Amino acid sequence: MHALIDQALAHLRREPPGSRLAEVHLDLYTGMDEAEARTLFAKIAHGTLAEHTALIVRPSGSRYICWNCCGLRFEGWEGVCPNCGEEAIKVPDEIPFALYKVKTTIDA
Repeated sequence: MHALIDQALAHLRREPPGSRLAEVHLDLYTGMDEAEARTLFAKIAHGTLAEHTALIVRPSGSRYICWNCCGLRFEGWEGVCPNCGEEAIKVPDEIPFALYKVKTTIDA
């Protein structure tokens, strides 16, 4: 979660002066509890520019990488590569979430 918040803050630094983080969108993979993710985000964001940011959680299936044809990373409930149809490798359960997108806004 530290790296995810660091990524969101890096995104904010590229925005115009006066911008603030409005939303951090999180893909939540199989096995991670949403309440646990929210608690962890709040704890790590405390005292940073991400502290009052809305956390938007999007439940996802598991995440996979195809090493057969192209190295494609994809999400789904099955581990079959959409390009070649071969079985892909599941990203380890120790990686239960990923940053999907960041929204910023400028206060008037």
